[in-house]
Amino acid sequence: MSFQLTVTNVGYSPAYDIVVEDRLPKGFVYMEESAVLTWPGGELQLEPVLTEDSVLTWITGLSLDPGESLSIVFTARVTEEAAVGEEAVNVMRAEGVDFFNVPIPPDSSMYVPEDTDPEDTAILKLKILPSPSGTAVPPSAGGPRRRGGFVLLGLSGLGGLLAALRRSRFLGLSLLLLLGVSLLALPQEPQYAVILVSDPPGAGTLFGAGTYKEGELVQVSALPNLGFELVGWFEDEEVISSSPFLDFPAERDRVLLARFRPVLEFEGLRWQSQGRLSILPAPALEFGRLEIRPRFRFGPHPWDLRAVLGFTSATWNDAQFHLAGTWGKARFGGGLFFRPLGPAYRSAYAMFSMPIDNLRLGLRVTHYPRYGTPPAPALLPNVTLSLPGRNLTLRFEEKTGLVLKDATVSFYNLSLCCDLTFNGTMVWRKEGVRYARFSIKNIPLGCGGLSADLAVTFSAESKSVEFTPHWLFCDPCLTIYGDVLWDPGTRAFQGLALYGYKIRCCFPEGSVEFLTAFDPGRVPGGFRGQEFEYLRFTFCGPGCCGGTYKLELTSFFQPTDGPFGLSRAVASASIPLAPGLTLEPKMEIPVGGNVSLSLGWTWR
Repeated sequence: MSFQLTVTNVGYSPAYDIVVEDRLPKGFVYMEESAVLTWPGGELQLEPVLTEDSVLTWITGLSLDPGESLSIVFTARVTEEAAVGEEAVNVMRAEGVDFFNVPIPPDSSMYVPEDTDPEDTAILKLKILPSPSGTAVPPSAGGPRRRGGFVLLGLSGLGGLLAALRRSRFLGLSLLLLLGVSLLALPQEPQYAVILVSDPPGAGTLFGAGTYKEGELVQVSALPNLGFELVGWFEDEEVISSSPFLDFPAERDRVLLARFRPVLEFEGLRWQSQGRLSILPAPALEFGRLEIRPRFRFGPHPWDLRAVLGFTSATWNDAQFHLAGTWGKARFGGGLFFRPLGPAYRSAYAMFSMPIDNLRLGLRVTHYPRYGTPPAPALLPNVTLSLPGRNLTLRFEEKTGLVLKDATVSFYNLSLCCDLTFNGTMVWRKEGVRYARFSIKNIPLGCGGLSADLAVTFSAESKSVEFTPHWLFCDPCLTIYGDVLWDPGTRAFQGLALYGYKIRCCFPEGSVEFLTAFDPGRVPGGFRGQEFEYLRFTFCGPGCCGGTYKLELTSFFQPTDGPFGLSRAVASASIPLAPGLTLEPKMEIPVGGNVSLSLGWTWR
């Protein structure tokens, strides 16, 4: 009968030096030269290391990226020592290490007699039935169940075979055991194991590990991964070859170490250009930005350089240089800002972050040559602590000493009852809460599957409430801008101040938005002069090369002048023309004024 063992990396990072082990039931004998290993790099015949207690061990030396699998198919002969009518157990397990050569701990990868998980497939229960033709026998009470949960296979002279599949989990790897049928017997011969080890783990891919007959030619090879080069093959800390290919006859068990060293390699260059060119009333460059980002790799660690040049009109007014990379689990970075025409140093920063279990710690220190009143050089550290769904940021500043400037607490996707999700952000200063925003999504609105979202924003200047019901034909959103009035002496409530409101209705391919401001200076609307109201239509949809086009038409209104109080009309668009190239034309038509036309772009 044939067995297929499959190991899949279901984690988020590579697993290295995969070892597969299978313990055959009593009476089953492995057939030599029957094992074939298949993995993303190809297929080869790989013999296991055999022990007297029927344990087969394949030391593959291979690595699996997330989502990749390897399979081993082999044949075992059922002998007369197999107990008829008694339940036998075949147990499979797999092991590996992470990038830091730390073993990936198994989780329930060994057989647990009381494990009744119906999806467990690492354990194979077998029963030899006395019937010559084979009879299906239901599993025992509490035993594993699955669609097609038992398979009956006829074996000449031994009756039937009953197989029930179960699954076992362990960190990063998922194991799968399947069953087929075949009978074969070969004589035993002396064999030797060849074990290949990568130093450091994950630095290269090794081929040729396995079990070989005495005198058989062994051919092993080592291919360095990106960011590494091969130093040579070592055995007992002595170099035996500097070539990636090594041939020798199988005369003894050997453990060969392929040693690699990190090298600096250029991975590629990315760039991005953004800007806007005024066409009417007079041609001129409004702004421009050029970003160049080369990427390097030292060993397994990527490093990014980023240079940013900024222009306003014909003036080069901004320059930035950034460096960011990783080393192990830690991430480092830094940057420098200055005005090139001064030249005037503006600021610099350094940052560091790394995970500690579920907690991520981040530290950023920024230096300013002139900060505060009176202006003086200062260091401003920021500390960030992040957990899944929660974030705390502490910002400090230098005054008479290092003092806490503010603290920001954020939480998101906090599950409440009835599919409600809660998000919030709060900023505290020594004066009190300076900003807060809370939102609840999926509030049920009676029957019919209707729901709504609610968001409330508080700041020192104003407050706003957003209510967004979800209907079948559109998603309207009502936003009210205002503030709470208090008596400054008695702190007594005096009423509510209404600054304005906004109504927005979203359709599958666009939206309509109407905003009225009673106090335009306190409502974000982009108003000019006496303008207090606008009506905006937005259209969007699929565009060229997998992009999305967007067209926005806005009419602004004022109390007097112009038809219906119209003060100006603005049309803007975002149009993808090619992969990585988007044009952004904009036209503004003021009533009684000069038409302006500009063309923006984003090219990456």
